[in-house]
Amino acid sequence: MKYKSTLFSLIFIALALASLAILYYTDIVQLRSEIVAYSTNNQAISLLHRIIIFSLLSGILSFITIVLGIRLAVFKPRVIVEYIEKEIDATKIDNLQRNNDAELLENEIANTVSEILARVQKADNKTVAESLLRSIAKDFELAQGIGYLYNPSNKRLELSATYAYYTENEDLRSFAIGHGLPGQVAVNRDVLNLSSVPPKYLTVMSGLGTSTPRNLLLFSVSKDGQAIVVFELASFTHFDTKAEAIFKKIGEQAQSLFQGNDSEDGNEPEV
Repeated sequence: MKYKSTLFSLIFIALALASLAILYYTDIVQLRSEIVAYSTNNQAISLLHRIIIFSLLSGILSFITIVLGIRLAVFKPRVIVEYIEKEIDATKIDNLQRNNDAELLENEIANTVSEILARVQKADNKTVAESLLRSIAKDFELAQGIGYLYNPSNKRLELSATYAYYTENEDLRSFAIGHGLPGQVAVNRDVLNLSSVPPKYLTVMSGLGTSTPRNLLLFSVSKDGQAIVVFELASFTHFDTKAEAIFKKIGEQAQSLFQGNDSEDGNEPEV
């Protein structure tokens, strides 16, 4: 609708200019030649009258052309301003929608973390780790879950809590800090999300046979700058960015459930 009026004005101007050209060419020039050709006064007066009439018509058309030109000059900037204002309003609405979506997602993540931690049985670190694995499994489709507790006496992460876990590789039961995926997560203290796990890295056994989950997520729980436990979660479904945010929050908030490590020097585990 906002462009129809502008187009209508342009058509009017084109028609007016065309009419002027036709009038001047076919009538005014012709009348001038006829005045010279005719000799009687009556004929000359009649021709002069026609010239006056055509001049008036030309003046009216010129006036209409000027008015339409002014209207177009005023209307077009107003259309542009209105268009810009509508674009700004649409951008504001989109920003508000994104902010609302982000707030809803943040609230959903916070509620999920609270529910998971609320189900954890508070006891020694091994019991807490096992209980946390079971609680996580209620909200996520875990194929396996492992908890590696840090042992300050030998400065290693030792397999202490499991969920549906099976392995024939004894080397996966203990990791030095900084070695292997659990050891790296203990140092970095960040979420590690992998979607292309080697086929023989983990094996899930059931009455129907064995299978290998290809998605792995690791996160740690630290206290006083020291890793207490590293969790390794395996799933047949991908861990998305929402899941990463949930486990990052769990790692930050679950430290109150665990007892601190009484290491020899009280510092962060050595790499």
